[in-house]
Amino acid sequence: NTVHSHKNQSKKLNNRITPSSNTKAEESNWLSTIQKAIINTTVLSIFYHSIYKDEKTERHIEPLGLYFTEYKVWVVIAYCKLRKELREFRLDRILEIKITTEIFDYQEDFNLTKYFQNLYDP
Repeated sequence: NTVHSHKNQSKKLNNRITPSSNTKAEESNWLSTIQKAIINTTVLSIFYHSIYKDEKTERHIEPLGLYFTEYKVWVVIAYCKLRKELREFRLDRILEIKITTEIFDYQEDFNLTKYFQNLYDP
């Protein structure tokens, strides 16, 4: 049933994406790819440019959520297999993205409210 399938997909994104209050949001080529990876629990391979270290690295990530910052950029919260912890990746610094065939376990208990509470009040 297609309607049921779309309902389940929407449910998976619930509490995982914060909308932008800015009417001039920056477009991102990677946004829909990352949303699909969250829904399908698909590992992504990204080529990422870290501005702070000025280095480019390939990362395999398990995307869990997305949010839009006050600096008008989208950020994906993901488990980074290289660093073995949750990391944030700005979409405007992702140089390349590939959908892998690897599937990860859907984290039922993850949501942005809890994530930010733990971040600011551990």
